[in-house]
Formats: sequence, C-alpha cells, structure tokens
Amino acid sequence: MHPSIFDIFCCLLGIFMLFSVMAFAYFNESPEKTLPPIELAEGSDTNSAGFTEYEPITLSLKLNPRDNTPRYFIEDKEVPFAVISERIMLLSPKEVSIRADKQVQFGLVISLMELCKKAQVSNISFAYKVNPARKPVQ
Repeated sequence: MHPSIFDIFCCLLGIFMLFSVMAFAYFNESPEKTLPPIELAEGSDTNSAGFTEYEPITLSLKLNPRDNTPRYFIEDKEVPFAVISERIMLLSPKEVSIRADKQVQFGLVISLMELCKKAQVSNISFAYKVNPARKPVQ
C-alpha cells in the first residue's frame, strides 16, 4: 500500500514544526548568550518559584582570571562597584537576579544584596545550574 498525499503532508508538517522549534531555540537571545560567562554553583532543586509580571534585572559577579579581583555587571555592561547602587536606583526594578561565579567570596554577594536593599528592591533571586545527579543537603 502506497502512502497517501495526506500521509506525506502530515510527515512534512511534523518535520517543519520540529525544525522551526529547533531554529527558534538556537537563535533566541537568551540571557546565557548575552551575559558574561560565569561558572554558576549547582543545586539539586528543580522547582520553579513561579511567574512574575516584571522582568528582573540581572547583576553578575565574576572574578577577573588575571588577578582574582571582582568584576560587576548590570545585564551585560560592566559597572564599577562604586556606582552599582546608583544604577540600580535609576533602573528601579522590582526584582533583581544575582548571578555569581562559584569562586566568588560570599561576602561580595552579601554586599550586592545590601545594595539592592538600599535601592528598595523587593525581590532578590539567585541564578544557579541544576545538577540532578547532586544529592540535596539534608
């Protein structure tokens, strides 16, 4: 029995749909493609906190590989630490997402959190990679 025109059409439609989803995923401007590369810490929880209507700004903290000095970024722009608070106040976001290299000292992350608190940011979240093989800490 030979395939009908309808069978061929459905097969081609399925291939087209799969290709379009893959092409969209590849060319999409995700934050991981536009923000500075950082080796994030890993966590075991895969639950999402949910959806909010405001887009958070992203603060990134990374160590300079040459001399291990901290480098600060708001979105994809490097910013000196002295002006971060002023820039956050100008943007006046409801949420801030902090991305910190796993080699960064915890005190530097706390200082970013304090700057966000001074700028009256109501919600601070942290970015991390999910590693399903890692066991949760009890």
